[in-house]
Amino acid sequence: MYTKKPFKLSTLLLLTFMLSGISTLYAYESPLQTTIAKAETGLIDAQLEMAIAYEHGEGVTKDPQKVVNW
Repeated sequence: MYTKKPFKLSTLLLLTFMLSGISTLYAYESPLQTTIAKAETGLIDAQLEMAIAYEHGEGVTKDPQKVVNW
């Protein structure tokens, strides 16, 4: 006869840990995405970083027009 075993706290903690790791995988934002978001809100330091990135092609394709826009 099958008897139901109690759910162990360690099992619950393990499942919680595993699921929290999965959610952070999808929440990751690259440093470039973060800088773009800050630059779009008007943060001058981030705008300068974006201009330099486009000037040197760091993480983006070199684009003189975007250098001027930022």
